[in-house]
Amino acid sequence: ILVLLILILAIVNGVRYYQQRRKSDRLDREKQLLRDQMLEKEKEARLSLESELADAYQIQMSLLPKSAPEIKGLEISGRSIAAKEVGGDFFDYLISEDELQICIAVGDVSGKGLRGAMNAVMASGILRLASTENPRASMDVLMSKLNKALCQNMERDMNVTMVLAQLDTDKKQMALANAGQHAYPLLVRNGVAAPVKAKGLALGM
Repeated sequence: ILVLLILILAIVNGVRYYQQRRKSDRLDREKQLLRDQMLEKEKEARLSLESELADAYQIQMSLLPKSAPEIKGLEISGRSIAAKEVGGDFFDYLISEDELQICIAVGDVSGKGLRGAMNAVMASGILRLASTENPRASMDVLMSKLNKALCQNMERDMNVTMVLAQLDTDKKQMALANAGQHAYPLLVRNGVAAPVKAKGLALGM
């Protein structure tokens, strides 16, 4: 009888061990499947983000002038070196048909990635349209038109900082308007460089 009881206990324990082992193996397979699914989702998210950043980069680069204008009496050059994180930085040249007046705009839209780049496209396009429709407009008029359009079309948590320099080649004068931008132009005179500071609120607020 004792031998029979031992045998029965051994069989019961063996069955329990087998069942626990199967359960443990099933849980391990489920955990591995879950890990694989999470890794796949992370990979898809990363690829999607990389694709979005690549699109944002192309949009950002498309905003920038391909070359600087050749204006008699001026030496002009512009370049943007993109950071790792794409955003809404842009600059542009706005030239009157008689080439007597040129505006240089440097802007920065709040926000990063595709959102920032798309808002930069909008801000740059509105500024260029306002300049085309008002070729001899003063900077306060251009800034006012841009600000009004951005207030109507930009998200509440977004804004644009911009510095606008208007050069009159005939009078050899430069006027400056600033909307919250910290990139002050530098004036070099008699070998001394000093920032030309002007204050103002950001656009679209």
